[in-house]
Amino acid sequence: MKRIVPDLADKPFRKTVSEVSKPLGPVKYKVAYFTGCSANYIYDNISKAFMNIMAHNNVEVIVPKGQHCCGTPIFVSWPSRNGKRQWQLIMLNFLIS
Repeated sequence: MKRIVPDLADKPFRKTVSEVSKPLGPVKYKVAYFTGCSANYIYDNISKAFMNIMAHNNVEVIVPKGQHCCGTPIFVSWPSRNGKRQWQLIMLNFLIS
């Protein structure tokens, strides 16, 4: 049987970074990075590349530790029925930040 889901990262991205990552030079900007499940558990290389780009461009990155699911799996399964639930999950992430 063919595997349709990529392998999981050896360690979730959010466990490898501090909540606040300082840039290489003086801080020009501050951003919050919502990783979602994919960038945290599967495509951690994308998250690491993002952090590297931000550091080299003097952007401080805040990665909130209490992030929750954004609801995309629910939405893509049943978009017409679950739009409200997805919105609630997205807003929950902003409340914890």
